[in-house]
Amino acid sequence: MIYSSQCTILPFTESHVPEMAALAVETYQSSWSAAAFTALHHHPAQFGFVHCGPTGLVNGYVIGQYIPGCDDHGAGEGEIFSIAVKTTFQRQGIGLALLRDFDHMVMMKGGGTLFLEVKETNHGAKSLYQQHGFVSYGVRQHYYTGDVAQNACLMKKILKNVKKNLK
Repeated sequence: MIYSSQCTILPFTESHVPEMAALAVETYQSSWSAAAFTALHHHPAQFGFVHCGPTGLVNGYVIGQYIPGCDDHGAGEGEIFSIAVKTTFQRQGIGLALLRDFDHMVMMKGGGTLFLEVKETNHGAKSLYQQHGFVSYGVRQHYYTGDVAQNACLMKKILKNVKKNLK
């Protein structure tokens, strides 16, 4: 799970929570508080990764869950709840590296599909997800609330099930 010789992607721990919560505020994902990250860390179906730079500080994270045996074929599903990269480190491959590790973990657990929601107006994120194999399959009207309600673009990616292929 190495991004480069000076940067590492690793499973997040409670020691990462304060930096993750600060990053959520920096990237306007205010619904993710330190308490929410801590609760997620203790839930058995939920997991995430952090990208740490050479100094050990968190530059990005991805969090979500895996639910076994959800689809018609008995494969599980993964869902990304939130992904964020510090503004000064965006467009440097960190988001893509985090997505790849999350995908890999879902596949190793037996997942066949990965889901996420993204603001319709977040063109940069939508482009990243499309480059990574996600396709849009619907819209949730007024999903994001705040000063102005915004729609969520629903996206999914069909995964090559690594666990199935190992049998």
